[in-house]
Amino acid sequence: MRDLLSGPEERRWLLLRSFFSSWRRFLVLFEEYERRVKDFSRRYDTDRAHLRLVPDDLATLIDFKALEDLRDREVSLLREVSHELFRTTDATDRFDHSVSIIYHELSALKEEHYTLREDFVREESIEYDLFYKEVNRYYPKRLRHIRNLYRRADRRLRVLLPAMAEDRVVVRSLHLFGAGLLEGLYPGGLGELHAAMYPLGGALEAYAVAGRSFLQSGFREEARDAFAKGLAAPEPVDEESNGKRARRLRETLRSEVEAHLAGLEAAGAVAGGSSTMAGGSSTMAGGSSTMAGGSSTMAGGAGAV
Repeated sequence: MRDLLSGPEERRWLLLRSFFSSWRRFLVLFEEYERRVKDFSRRYDTDRAHLRLVPDDLATLIDFKALEDLRDREVSLLREVSHELFRTTDATDRFDHSVSIIYHELSALKEEHYTLREDFVREESIEYDLFYKEVNRYYPKRLRHIRNLYRRADRRLRVLLPAMAEDRVVVRSLHLFGAGLLEGLYPGGLGELHAAMYPLGGALEAYAVAGRSFLQSGFREEARDAFAKGLAAPEPVDEESNGKRARRLRETLRSEVEAHLAGLEAAGAVAGGSSTMAGGSSTMAGGSSTMAGGSSTMAGGAGAV
């Protein structure tokens, strides 16, 4: 993993990818927990607050193998990258603080599950009664706390995003994989993240920056796609994005994007460029890493998104 952390842009993309991916996986676990609790409540015709499950039933409430994998892989990576980016000997950013607590809360859930597997807890009714009272209170409390921590971390991340707005690896990777990465997390999808990253230019600026970056490296089809999406992006509706400076910026960006598209069309970029890529460019065939700016992150990490 250390090889993936070779540069600041790669680290920032890994941060975004592991944060949103782990958040989505956690929500699946949380929703499954809620579903199973409701199923037991219906089965035993008992309010969830008064459920008294036997050990084998209690052990099925949370998919602990999935939880352990989430903690040991994605959240562990997220914590490490977050520490490198946002922690110093003197201070830590609020985003990093939230990520650290997420890791420790997942660890606490894991330890409680290990306790449930101990024979003395299962076989001694008094021990089990004490343990059950504890987990009956702390399972939902910890899970909701983790959910709230992800939301808190997301609020802080939106403040940090503008500093990543010109990172080549970040902007290209978001263009290629952002929509899938944010599915189920942001109601407004990738456009909602664009609005946070580019407060004045919004999605139009995001696609313009990505298109410029692709074009500078010779990826004309990807550039054309980004520019076209920029022109098709809806206008922002919030007050900040409708000030005079924001409107002037978007007018300038729109003129630039239209000029780039016209130039690509005039040069026959779609027909000529696609045949070059399909007909033997090792850059495109073997090198999403080059597309993302020479980063092994894209070559090795794209499939994980």
